Amino acid sequence: MLAIRLFLFSLAATALAACGPKLKDLPETSFAPVYAPADKTAATATIRGAYREKEGLIKDSVSGAYVAMIDGERPSRNYATDPIQIAPGPHSLTARYFRPESLYFPIPFRLDAKPGASYVVRLEEGELTVENYLGKGPVHHLYIVEETTGEIVSPKMPHLAEKAEEFYAPPSAPNVATIHGTVTSNGLDRSAAYVLAIDGRYAPVKPSIIFAGSGRDYNATYAVTPGLHALAIGIESGWGFDTYPIMLDAQPGASYVLRFEMGFKKNGEDKWIIFTVWVEDEKSHQVIWPKTDLPAKRLPL
Repeated sequence: MLAIRLFLFSLAATALAACGPKLKDLPETSFAPVYAPADKTAATATIRGAYREKEGLIKDSVSGAYVAMIDGERPSRNYATDPIQIAPGPHSLTARYFRPESLYFPIPFRLDAKPGASYVVRLEEGELTVENYLGKGPVHHLYIVEETTGEIVSPKMPHLAEKAEEFYAPPSAPNVATIHGTVTSNGLDRSAAYVLAIDGRYAPVKPSIIFAGSGRDYNATYAVTPGLHALAIGIESGWGFDTYPIMLDAQPGASYVLRFEMGFKKNGEDKWIIFTVWVEDEKSHQVIWPKTDLPAKRLPL
């Protein structure tokens, strides 16, 4: 169903691009900034992805994982095995996995990096069974390992949120902050910026039903204790989907709302449909996380 929707919207995007704004009239975008630790000292940690090759009867295949974004910024290079320097302390990041002919939704993590440590994101491929063959296929997991000790330092996160073994549990403490998303609908399609995960745990989601949506509550409000939290913002529309990981410094009693816009922008000589996402204080309307452009789809015209 999702593949059909994306195909139809791809056709619509091409048609819209043909009659939409000309490239020269569009605002420029540079997408999310490139990540670099503020203090590049010997105390920094590193994180990288990993891949492995498999021999096949007809041809060999490669599968693995790589770091997609850190604290709202993108690595300068996305080669799986390139170590990325990160500052010690908490981080919100997403990783993607790749397998033959597949590339899936970014998977969120919280990593509390130790000075000088080396971390690796690994892929655990699921087995194809009769049960999942009739559904969405095997469930694959990503997880983070401390390379020297081999210690797993994150939960194993499935690529399907409803397959998680444990979900985010809101606190029952005083002076909590709250956060919720924004959903719009034109009658044909829903667009949303929503809470996908908090501190490396998916927000609760019901098992999805074929042809009946994802089972996710896009309007849900979640409580968090005051302090730093790894927040993964899910972004979804007929043009595509993405995950935007940020560190949210929640203030006691505050109420935050995830905002987004969609539109045409140019990057060099290419025309793009862009997700622009940011976070506001719902009471004061102050922007507490700046507007950031994420690519939804590059258009051919």
